[in-house]
Amino acid sequence: MAAISLVPPQVPAPLMPPPRLTSYRYWEHYQADALHAIHDALGRVLSDKER
Repeated sequence: MAAISLVPPQVPAPLMPPPRLTSYRYWEHYQADALHAIHDALGRVLSDKER
């Protein structure tokens, strides 16, 4: 006779999708000086496109 288990089966937690570029989670591990450099580079690209 098979033993009956009283422990409910474990359901694996759903995987989180990768964060989007617009998400805080994507950028939170960067240092402040790296974020400023990225911001400055994007600003230069955008100003060149406006010309």
